[in-house]
Amino acid sequence: EKLDEHDIALEKYLSALRIYKLNKSSSDFRVVIMLLHSIGKTYEDDKVNLVDLSLKCYIEEINIIQSKLDQGESETANLLSDAYFSSGLLLKKKADLEASVEHFEKALEMAKQCDGEQSERIATIEDNLGMQYALRHELIQSKTHFSSAYRIYEQTIGRDHIVTSEGSET
Repeated sequence: EKLDEHDIALEKYLSALRIYKLNKSSSDFRVVIMLLHSIGKTYEDDKVNLVDLSLKCYIEEINIIQSKLDQGESETANLLSDAYFSSGLLLKKKADLEASVEHFEKALEMAKQCDGEQSERIATIEDNLGMQYALRHELIQSKTHFSSAYRIYEQTIGRDHIVTSEGSET
């Protein structure tokens, strides 16, 4: 049976991760983190759709970042933001509102440390938080996050972009 590109990628990522885990004393934890993120993305792909395994990779990634990297570095905050956002999306997909909000809030906090108050990444996280709070019927929180997302999108990508033009009609 011929392996498709997802199977090949997953095999290579897992193989590299095994090698790094065998040599714990000389491990570059950033490489392990990047491998876990790549494995998580591969499991998450619609063709594979192994949400629980993907989520497990992101959670392990978060744990390694928090335990092995300098928390004061901007790059650490960037990695944490990406991992929390990815896990938040999966928790959203699993309809775990409490956990998804928690992960999106942490992603937002870390993204603001890296990006300042305004970036498309922050707007995207704010938008996702708005949706999750709306599903929890916390409409004031939802409106706050949606408004923030819209304001940032408007300033970063412009009023005429499809994201902001659709948002202004509602």
